Amino acid sequence: MAPELLNSNGNSYTNKADLWSIGVVFYQMLYGKTPFDAKNYKDLQKKVKEYSGSNLRFSKDVQISKECKDLLIGLLQYDPKKRIEWKNFFNHPLFDLHNGGDDDDPVI
Repeated sequence: MAPELLNSNGNSYTNKADLWSIGVVFYQMLYGKTPFDAKNYKDLQKKVKEYSGSNLRFSKDVQISKECKDLLIGLLQYDPKKRIEWKNFFNHPLFDLHNGGDDDDPVI
């Protein structure tokens, strides 16, 4: 759940919440776990605020490209005004890596 929804009565929904959700799902696909491990709702609110954006933690067990990290940081920005825009998401350099690139490259 996007921080703006997590910390409100639900009236703060914009399409930026969908970008947050893409970031969470993408992170889970890469690492097999959620980006914010929490024991309860209050703990989740705290960890989302503390570890989003440039404070996002990346596991050393899975190698990902700098473009992948950049996209995750852009998607998982706490402040929706700082979160990546849809146009920038669809035109992100990560997707250029796989358009006509080397299919043998295992790093996302």
